[in-house]
Amino acid sequence: VIVSYSLINKPFILNQLMCIDWDVIIYDEFHYLKNVDAQRTSNILGKGGVDTKAKCNWFLSGTPVTARPADLFPILVTIARKKLRPFTTWVSYIKQFCNAYKDQYGYWKHHGSSNLEKLSKILDGVMLRRLAVDEEPDLGKPLMHEVLLELPDNLQERYELGCSEIKNTDYKSTQERSILAGLKGGVLHEHLKIIQQAHKKVVVFYHHKAISRYMMARNDRNVFKIDGGMIARKKHAALDKFTKANYAILFAQSQAAGTGLDGIQHGASVCYFAEMPWGPDIRDQNIKRLLRPGQTEKVKVIVPIVQDTVDENVYSSWFRKEKVINEILKAK
Repeated sequence: VIVSYSLINKPFILNQLMCIDWDVIIYDEFHYLKNVDAQRTSNILGKGGVDTKAKCNWFLSGTPVTARPADLFPILVTIARKKLRPFTTWVSYIKQFCNAYKDQYGYWKHHGSSNLEKLSKILDGVMLRRLAVDEEPDLGKPLMHEVLLELPDNLQERYELGCSEIKNTDYKSTQERSILAGLKGGVLHEHLKIIQQAHKKVVVFYHHKAISRYMMARNDRNVFKIDGGMIARKKHAALDKFTKANYAILFAQSQAAGTGLDGIQHGASVCYFAEMPWGPDIRDQNIKRLLRPGQTEKVKVIVPIVQDTVDENVYSSWFRKEKVINEILKAK
């Protein structure tokens, strides 16, 4: 029986699943179950959830830790409760492994990391890790190219002015990214024109629609788009047209093209991050759309970074998060 995570939340489907004693249940892309407050996580991993109806539960993911240790709690408390003791409650876990603390309003903040060596040892015997470079050695590693760009003086002033007016500091970086998205389209467009001179096809990953609208309207090649508002059939139709075109640009929203989309590797070997995802997990999922069996060329990844903007902070955060992830998974 194959069921999507979204269907798990429908009582009619959930009740049928709970009426069967399963030999094995396989949860693909299990990082979608990292939110302990989400209904699907509760239905699957909560008390009396779907996982209790199986003799064996297998969890699969290309990104088991997306950014921080908190991501692993729902899975570990389900399949490794004995090894996790005495940190089997949410609060005890985040205090031990997430450097958690209460803010001025009494809410737990759990975005940090601590005692990662101990967490790594808990994963021993529970996690089996395989790297893409080992499974598909012919693909190799992608070539990463970081390029520094600058906003014109007038746009830099507008950016700094907009950032100075931000009131809610909890979401400061998010708001700064939104401001920058409305200003850097021209700089990216001119840079992408240079990239296009050397490559027939390029996949442009972005987050804010303002970026894609600006760049698509001004690009002189065949342009195609994949975003979160499209149904699967239309995504694959756009991808098919992109693959068959001789000269084309595919604008792909990072989240919408991160998983479950195969075929980009047949159309292009170059991707361009018009906007960098916050986490290396989404970045890697985007790159893996090109770095898959069927790819015949070396994959090139181009990361433009607009100087003196939030772009620099996002780029730096990749390395901080990668360090945490590597420490957790180093023994696997």
